[in-house]
Order: sequence, then structure tokens, then C-alpha cells
Amino acid sequence: MEPAQLDRHQTEYQMIQAERMALGQHLATWYRLGFTAAIAVLGFAIAAQLGEEVESSRKYLLVLGFIFAVAILIHCERNGHRLDRAIVRYYPRLVYLEIILGYDFYISYLTKRNDWVKRIVSSVKQSNKPEDKWNYIRVHLPETRFPEKKRGHNYYYLAIGIILSSYIVTICLFWINLI
Repeated sequence: MEPAQLDRHQTEYQMIQAERMALGQHLATWYRLGFTAAIAVLGFAIAAQLGEEVESSRKYLLVLGFIFAVAILIHCERNGHRLDRAIVRYYPRLVYLEIILGYDFYISYLTKRNDWVKRIVSSVKQSNKPEDKWNYIRVHLPETRFPEKKRGHNYYYLAIGIILSSYIVTICLFWINLI
């Protein structure tokens, strides 16, 4: 491969890595802000309930706070899903560029987690034409091969479940005046 083409591939690789990192940071920010906002909204609703005598109309403020907090969490989860899929769309091109450039950074990360990626990479390395390599990767490494449930989002869903459970318990306790 001629040097000008290698430089073009190197530049593309650096740009994709920078974009992937920015999307990952954006994803983490959505999760952090979503949890913080949801907890703050519910905290405000709980604080509105504290006092000597709580008016019956203020009890509904707690339920509205709960609904608003859940809406924030759902919105953040949907944005997180969208950003995660955007990150995954870069995987085939990153694998192709690493094979062309002789790198092994992202390929080694993916092959540690998925044996089928190792098989795809070994098949691609046997091909001589860059076009054949790209076509093979594009066909055999689709976005659907990286399901969301295997990408660390289970922890986010667990945290949402814990927060929602604590919201429900808190609302029930306030509603029957135990707190």
C-alpha cells in the first residue's frame, strides 16, 4: 500500500477513535446527569413532604416528583442506548483500519471478549485486497453482533431498578404517614 493511502487510513483511524471516545464520554455524562437529576427531583419532592402537618394536596407532589424522576431516567436510558449504538457502528471500520495499519489495540480488546471476532480477524488477514477485507468485515461484523446486554448496561438497569424500588417504598411510606 502506498504511503499516501496509509496516511489517509491513519488519519481516519485517529478521527474515528477521537469520535468514539467523545461519544463514550457523552454517554457517561448522560448517565451521571440522569441519576443526579432523578435523585434531586425526588429529594425535592420528599423535602416538600417534611413538616408538622402535610396537606393532602402536597402528597400528590411526591407522586409527581416520582413520575418526573422516572421520566428523566427513561430519557437518559434512551439517549444512552442511542449513543451506545453510535459507538458500536464504528467497530467494523476500526477493525478494518487496525488490520490495514497493522495495529492491535482495539482488535485485542474485542477478541478478549468475543471468540468469533478472533475468527473474523484471522479470516480477513488472509485476504490480500483491502476491498475484500472491508467487504468481509462489513458483512461478518454487523452492529447486531454486539448486543446491548453484553456491553455493560446491565449495571445501569440494576441501578434504575434500585432507584425505582426505593422511590416506590418511599412514596408508600409517606402515603401511609410512616415517615
